[in-house]
Formats: sequence, C-alpha cells, structure tokens
Amino acid sequence: MAETRLQIEREGCRQQVLAAEADRDAAGEMADALAITNEMLTGQVAECQEQLAETQQRGRDADAERIVLASQLAQEREARQTASALAAAQETPNADLKSELDQQRATVASEQQRHVDVVNHAEQQAEQRLMKMRAALERQVADERERAEGAATEVRVIREGAEATALGLRQQLDQVRSEAAQGQGALMMMREQLEIQTRLLEQAVAHSTAPEVK
Repeated sequence: MAETRLQIEREGCRQQVLAAEADRDAAGEMADALAITNEMLTGQVAECQEQLAETQQRGRDADAERIVLASQLAQEREARQTASALAAAQETPNADLKSELDQQRATVASEQQRHVDVVNHAEQQAEQRLMKMRAALERQVADERERAEGAATEVRVIREGAEATALGLRQQLDQVRSEAAQGQGALMMMREQLEIQTRLLEQAVAHSTAPEVK
C-alpha cells in the first residue's frame, strides 16, 4: 500500500512538473509572439513618423510657393509703376500725341487691371490652396499622433500583460517545484520507514523460525 501510494504521489508530482513545463513553454511562445508584435508596432510608428516628415515637407513647399507668388506680385506692381512713370514722361501738349497717349494709358490701365486681376486671382487661389494644405496637414499630423499614441499604449498594455503572465507562470513553477521537493522528501521518509519495517519483519520471522530449525 505504501509503495502504491508512493507511486501515485510520484505520478502526481510528475504530472504537475509536466504541466508547469508546458505552461513555461506556452509563456515562452507568448513572449516570442509579443516580441514580434512589438517589432511590427515599432515599424508602424517609424512609418507614421516618416509620413509626418513628408507632410511637413509638403507644408514647407507650399510656403515656398506662396513666397514665389508674392515675388511675382511685387514684380507686377513694379512693372505697373514703371508703365505709369513712362506714361507720365511721354505727356506732350500735342493733341495727337495726347490722344495716342490717352489710348496707351487706357491700354496700359487695361493691361494693368488684367494683370492685377490675374495676380489677385492667383494669390487667392494660392491662399486657399495653402489653407487647405495646412488644414489637411494639421488633420494628418493629429491622426498620425493619435495612431502613434494608440500604438504605444497597445504595446505597453501587451507588454504589461505578458510580464504579469510570465510572473504568474514563474510563481506557479516555483510552487510546483517546492511541492515536488516536499513530495520527494516524503517519499524518502516512506522508503526509510518501509526498509525499517522490512528489517523488523525479517528479524521477527527469523526469530520465530529459529526453534524449529534447532
């Protein structure tokens, strides 16, 4: 009965050790999967940062385009002032020249107005496009920042869960090892008691059969 009980306890301890080792292997696989997920999320964060840099570069390009348009507007204004100065210098008392000059002035004024309209229209379009690009840039930056924060939060939660799981499995494994050690000690004690009882039984049998042999 003692040997049977010992075998049962030994089998129970072996099953507990196997279960603990299986849990440890599962925890290792989970840690590997979490490491792969962490690498993927890190790559996504890097990609978001690259997209943010590209968006900022587009914003800088839009600012450069606005500067070019402003320079063109200044050139148009300078040309208008030059035309006005030339028209003022060409004034003469002659009626024909005055009429021609009036026609030239009208033409210059018409051309100036056309250039002003074109420049104003181009400036308005550039300003509207710049406002749209800024709004899109701000939305994209906010979205990328929110995605990056969400990814960082998810990685932190997964990492904390993995650490807690690994800690729990480690504690369970330590407990199983402790119980196995205790079972081994009890097994050794039972073996010693069994050997003592066997020797006592052999001595009793030898003592009881000694007169018969005589």
